[in-house]
Amino acid sequence: FSKRNATAVSHARRLVADGFVGCVTGARFAYLQSWLVDTTWGIWNEEERWRWRTTESASCYGVLGDLGSHLLDLARFILPGVSLSFVTAQGCRTPCSSNTGGAWEAVSTSGTGMYAGEYADVHFPVRFEMSRKAAGHLDHLFFTITGDQGTLDVDLDRSKDSVFVSAVSETGLPEVGAAELKGESVEGSYTDFIALLQNNCLSGDRLSADGEDGHSVQILLDNLHRLLEAQT
Repeated sequence: FSKRNATAVSHARRLVADGFVGCVTGARFAYLQSWLVDTTWGIWNEEERWRWRTTESASCYGVLGDLGSHLLDLARFILPGVSLSFVTAQGCRTPCSSNTGGAWEAVSTSGTGMYAGEYADVHFPVRFEMSRKAAGHLDHLFFTITGDQGTLDVDLDRSKDSVFVSAVSETGLPEVGAAELKGESVEGSYTDFIALLQNNCLSGDRLSADGEDGHSVQILLDNLHRLLEAQT
């Protein structure tokens, strides 16, 4: 879950926790790559380092375990305490050739997030999109959190340090233009993970994931895979 290392990600988490967006009314997370449709990183069906990633028996559901795991972890990290569930899903698989292929290569899904605590029982729509065949996107991760008081955007291609925010005006509509808020640099999750192993966590706002985080994300991946199999 190394995408937590980006300063913008931790800054977005703090903004949500501090109530900048208010009650969340929607969220979208996307992670797009293109190595199945171009040769920037090599030829996927000839090089071993890519072939296993596209093979169902050797990967965790292809793009789900690869890119989707990062998105689901970020959703849980940015919106702690929110329960995620999937309602609809569609996807396509990598073409099979001898012992290669067969895993999910592009997936989009919509579902709901449900808050606990202050906004208990509040439901809001959540969308996830992940692809290894998105032409023009070398390694592009971005997300948007919308609330009744404001909206924040993180686009790691645009900036790994800044969150772009828009407040809600008195009319109830987002104000024109977005302000750039640069976050304070944070210790990376690798450093934090070592501190965790040494029973000396760097802070209460821990960056590194633990076994419970991994297990929770795996359950979500399993649920999404089953939904894809049923609906595709």
